[in-house]
Amino acid sequence: MDYNDIILLLNKYWDGETSLQEEKILKDYFNSGKTDPRLSAYAPMFQYIQKEQQVSLDNDDFSSEITNKTTRDNVKPLKRNQIWMRMAAAILFLVVGAWIYCSLQTDNLNNTGSKYAVKVYEVEDPEEAKIIVKEALMMVSGKMNQGAKKASDGINNFNKIKNIISRKGK
Repeated sequence: MDYNDIILLLNKYWDGETSLQEEKILKDYFNSGKTDPRLSAYAPMFQYIQKEQQVSLDNDDFSSEITNKTTRDNVKPLKRNQIWMRMAAAILFLVVGAWIYCSLQTDNLNNTGSKYAVKVYEVEDPEEAKIIVKEALMMVSGKMNQGAKKASDGINNFNKIKNIISRKGK
């Protein structure tokens, strides 16, 4: 096949519009070793696909390997206190996350009156525009620092509770 035909097939291939026969043509072309140098970058992909399609799985080996890995001897059961600690940690994580989310939403509504408040400025002086942009970035930075502090406080509270739970579990 010539270069233009392969390019058309590749475009169809990337768009997911090739038939199985057209894909076979592409695979045969790129695995033939007679690839146009301009298309050599695509050859490894089609060679890999061809190689992986030839891999087979022996059912007996597969079944015995799965059976060996899933026997009761290989699976260690969790102790009761481990289960309760994991459940408590998950619930605590959800509660702290919900508390942080709700407090951030409340702050947004209290500060702006609506969730999205935008001020529009029309400025012709570049120095004045620079000052406005600087103020806006400082405001964004302050809000991000507030959020980071709240998240940090929540994590600290979570760690304190986790330590308390781990001490009681001993």
